[in-house]
Amino acid sequence: ALVRGPVPSARERCVLNRAAVTKLQLAKFDELRKGLLLRYLQRTPSAVRAIRLLEARGGHVHNDHVAMRAFVDSAGQSGLHFLVKLFRAFGYAVQDNVVIPGLPVNATWLEPPEQTDWPKVFVSELRASELPSVA
Repeated sequence: ALVRGPVPSARERCVLNRAAVTKLQLAKFDELRKGLLLRYLQRTPSAVRAIRLLEARGGHVHNDHVAMRAFVDSAGQSGLHFLVKLFRAFGYAVQDNVVIPGLPVNATWLEPPEQTDWPKVFVSELRASELPSVA
């Protein structure tokens, strides 16, 4: 979301997760978030240009949500379950599973703790074993 001024409140972002978060969790998650964003910007120069353009016009980009993709690994371990476990460790609350008709994916979303400005997270996992052999 493009915002001018401070980041919107939890209420304005429709966040209702009242989980308590420690200072250590806040620091570690912010470190993780910055690292992921840095890698994304290094791989996506068009995003860097877009952010600079918006900021030059007085805007500020705030990630109100992020989407992550996962797979079941060669040992049969679920990437979705791994990511859900990771985010839950930081106080995120797992919400309903998301069904996408006609697509072989497992998906869910997680809500951040209300006291943070963290984004909501959508995670989907491709069920590759259900893809046609020509895929």
